[in-house]
Amino acid sequence: MEHHNAYDLHLAAPRLSRALPAWFDHAGLIPATPALERMLARADRLGSPLATAALEAPLAFFGPTLREGTQPPWAALALAGETNGQRAGCWLRIDPVHLRPDMAQLLLFAPPDFSLTGAEATALAATVSSCLEEWGELTMPHPTRWYLKLKNSTPLATVPVERVAGRDTQGRLPEGEAGRAWRTRINEIQMLLFEHPVNQQREQQGLPAINSIWPWGWGQTPRVAEPRYRSVCAAAPIVRGLARLGGVSAVVASESLDDWLAQGLPAGEHLIWLDLDNARAARDPEVWGAWLESLELKWFADLADLLQRNRLRSLVLHSGDGQAWRMTRRALRRFWRRSRPLPNRLRLEVEA
Repeated sequence: MEHHNAYDLHLAAPRLSRALPAWFDHAGLIPATPALERMLARADRLGSPLATAALEAPLAFFGPTLREGTQPPWAALALAGETNGQRAGCWLRIDPVHLRPDMAQLLLFAPPDFSLTGAEATALAATVSSCLEEWGELTMPHPTRWYLKLKNSTPLATVPVERVAGRDTQGRLPEGEAGRAWRTRINEIQMLLFEHPVNQQREQQGLPAINSIWPWGWGQTPRVAEPRYRSVCAAAPIVRGLARLGGVSAVVASESLDDWLAQGLPAGEHLIWLDLDNARAARDPEVWGAWLESLELKWFADLADLLQRNRLRSLVLHSGDGQAWRMTRRALRRFWRRSRPLPNRLRLEVEA
């Protein structure tokens, strides 16, 4: 008999319920998920704090101390997830973006609609940094995620880049006490980027120019209560940041359940955050379906076997609609519970 690892594993898939019911009416559009459907049929259904697929979803699993009436300090949280040390201060995300005129609108595009090489990002960030050096110090842990440590903490109201991507920027630019100054500085940076050598080369290659920045996520590094989990595994920097600020080990996402088990982590509760890379992609049935298929093949297909062999004590799946399902070895024996299609289990979005 294999050694029993007393793992209670939580899988958070907040975009699992963010499909439209109509997608399932078209044969072949959404892949088959027999392992997931079998799990949902035999598991115990629970309530879940995860009731949204929005940016705020990770906050349901952690306890950041936030000032009343303020927006979450997304920049500080994400930076904590990108770096090993806790970096106190007031931070702002400065994301490179592509702006495209469309009739009377100015549409914003961000990754994964485009990518940047490390060399391109370094050259562009140097230009942006020189224009912002009086306001703070720019750091670039990732080619498309830049952070500014502000010299002062004048309040700034911003809109997260994922809520602007693919939309008009009108009415979504920075506001608050420092809003006007930032809007002026954004225009100055746009002029500097217009003829930047990197953009000239990108345009010759048919790639979108990085012709602006998008500031968002203003706020001080918060205190986070120690989570209940022994470890957190997530691709999203914000999730890793919440864990690390709470004093818990956090690593980039594993490729599969077997990869996660191979780490030999201590017994107890653990959290794996299963991301869909882009919030806008959740509106695309092909992208959502490919993500669902990867969950089926890399995570759910081996679940029953791992429970049967005592490599897991329990698994709880949080689907992002306020529901969770707890699966155990004992629950596997409920063969009389028949599988049902996903739309009959999940509280899917209702098509407008």
